[in-house]
Amino acid sequence: MRVAIFLSAGIQHEASDLDVPALRMLISKLSEDFDITVYSTILRNRYTKSFKCGRATVRFVAALYNEQLPKRIVHFLRAFRKDHLKHPYDIAHGFWALPGGLAAVLAGKLFGLPTIVSLQGGEAARLPQIAYGNMRKQPLKGLTLWTCRNADILTCLTNFQLDQLRRYWVNGSSHRVVIVPFGVNKSFDVEKKRSMPVPPFHFLHVANLNMVKDQIMLLKTFQLIARQVECTLRIIGEDQMDGAIELLSQEMQITDRIEFLGYVPHEDLPTHYLWAHAILHTSSYEGQGVVIAEAAAARVLICGTRVGLISDLGESCTILVEVGDHVGLAEKVLALLENPEQLRTLRSNSYSWATKHNADWTASRFGELYGHMPLGNRVLRPRRNERLVSD
Repeated sequence: MRVAIFLSAGIQHEASDLDVPALRMLISKLSEDFDITVYSTILRNRYTKSFKCGRATVRFVAALYNEQLPKRIVHFLRAFRKDHLKHPYDIAHGFWALPGGLAAVLAGKLFGLPTIVSLQGGEAARLPQIAYGNMRKQPLKGLTLWTCRNADILTCLTNFQLDQLRRYWVNGSSHRVVIVPFGVNKSFDVEKKRSMPVPPFHFLHVANLNMVKDQIMLLKTFQLIARQVECTLRIIGEDQMDGAIELLSQEMQITDRIEFLGYVPHEDLPTHYLWAHAILHTSSYEGQGVVIAEAAAARVLICGTRVGLISDLGESCTILVEVGDHVGLAEKVLALLENPEQLRTLRSNSYSWATKHNADWTASRFGELYGHMPLGNRVLRPRRNERLVSD
């Protein structure tokens, strides 16, 4: 079975915040059973050769990842058509609603193929205060919703993401929707048995420094915790705010307790999860937050805001508060550090989820979707009120 995958960045030759290791792993695993070609935009304005991701071929179209949407769509469809006429595809699959999902749906309509669209990030978000999310303005909102409605199958990373989408997509329940979070591989299962944390407590934050991840709340939370217990915060992620977070930590007089490590290669992250007692994740929005799955697999206590995977896992697996509630998060963390039995239960429950929903599980779910799609020119159409949801 031949599958065309469309995405904007996500897989790059060089290390970048636009490279998504979980997506790279998924495509590599799927390529063991399916003939996959990935169509991707380029990161910089220069010629980029094709390369292999597992057995999949990654082809770069002649458009930058941040160019105007119509130009990216044209280049996607032009490259797809050329290959499809030589060796027809069976499925068109787009990651991110725009441009990947839109390109997949258009390719499906033009060439009579079944289509899958996989939401990844801020498609359902509306955060005008930080200029984030497809739902905050037209035409992004209209194009995103049209793409979701016209895909034969829509996948979301979490129930949280789907619930956010349904605020704007009233008839979403009539569509075929599958919840498929990204699982992680065994490299994050770094220690078979973790002891109870003792001072100094080690807190970890893994995310690029930007407004969506809300490291301002992170520092406010950590400052309150640091007033009560001996602790250290290690921040990993590319700085996209020109040093503003490190400057704020100086003004808050907590710099001596914080390590800013910047970008760390994904394969080196397990060492940092082994060091950590708890992860602090204070995002304003997440489709999932793969770092939460990584922390769960590493038996690290998960503490953060009620978004993405933290929202789905809930109080049985995590410590969670509403977005922006740094006081509440600090109070809950401090209380839990004095309750080893509850801490042990939360870590155990999240680890159980991670072992069940690992990278192999994610690939198998997409493989099942591919395997149940009809071949040829007969396009699958959702039946009214039908919805598929994985656990």
